[in-house]
Amino acid sequence: MHKILLTGATGFLGSYTARVLLNAGLEVHAIMRKSSSLKMVDDIQDKIHWHTHDICDYVDMEASIDGMDGIVHCAALVSFDPKDKPNLIKYNIEATRDIVNLALMYGTKKLVYVSSIAALGRYTQTEKVIDEKIEWSDGLEHTFYGISKHLAEQEVWRGQAEGLDTVIINPSLIMGAGHWTKGTPAIYKRVSGYNPFYPTGSTGVVDVRDVAEILYKALISDISGERIIASSQNLTYKSILTTVAEALDKKSPTIKLSGLLINTLTALDFIRAKLLGQPRLVTKENLKSSARASSYSNEKSKELLSHSYRSIDAILKETGDCYLQSIKGGYDYGILPIN
Repeated sequence: MHKILLTGATGFLGSYTARVLLNAGLEVHAIMRKSSSLKMVDDIQDKIHWHTHDICDYVDMEASIDGMDGIVHCAALVSFDPKDKPNLIKYNIEATRDIVNLALMYGTKKLVYVSSIAALGRYTQTEKVIDEKIEWSDGLEHTFYGISKHLAEQEVWRGQAEGLDTVIINPSLIMGAGHWTKGTPAIYKRVSGYNPFYPTGSTGVVDVRDVAEILYKALISDISGERIIASSQNLTYKSILTTVAEALDKKSPTIKLSGLLINTLTALDFIRAKLLGQPRLVTKENLKSSARASSYSNEKSKELLSHSYRSIDAILKETGDCYLQSIKGGYDYGILPIN
């Protein structure tokens, strides 16, 4: 395993994964758009072989995949805005289908696909811990993002059945430094301005560097045809937000998101998006999802990949320090060291 194609390298998880792959001595090829920001890979961009095109461009993807030993597919659209359903289909499902087909066509040795816990099934009993054996159920409420990742997984499993070695990694809530206006790093920006609300649910949480290292371990391993959950600890959203607030020396959230507040915030965000012509940030489906108590097992990742997870309390505080340093220095992003 020498030449690796990495999608999503300019993004949050992808940028850390690029560092891990480079540190391991692999030849990293990565996809970027002409409009992509290289801030998250500024210090390593000259070490990466860049292929400039959209992952949905089949002809360009064909040229990029030809000759690759392995693929780590991190790129995805994460959105809960109903308007983004066509793009969720295009970027999460159809792009993955094309990557699988091209990997089979060109004899790629292995595909490691980054999915999500949103693509897993759920138990009606909240006290049951979710592991890799859980089955998807169409009868439960899922976000369309979760559905798109589930359907993308079906393309990966199809590739496995047709002879492609694959591993699916399902990370829980990924935390760490990144663009402070995007994804989970944006939590720090919101908490710094004081947001009194907290969801009532719980979820798994994992350091972005742990996920990047797990992707590398899965890539170079002999493991094939497996799903692996990447999650460090199960925490309530209130405890996550409280630790972030403490790291920033801000007030902790005190107002529980009730059903009435969910309806009110959803309506206000709908009006805001309409007036400003901006994407929806708050929808009823993702607020309902954050009210659900879910716990995830990490036993398989520890057993199969011999992975030891970082402390979530430590990473939340470390990211808080990184955020404060970034803002002080006038930067809109931060990067945690790989150690």
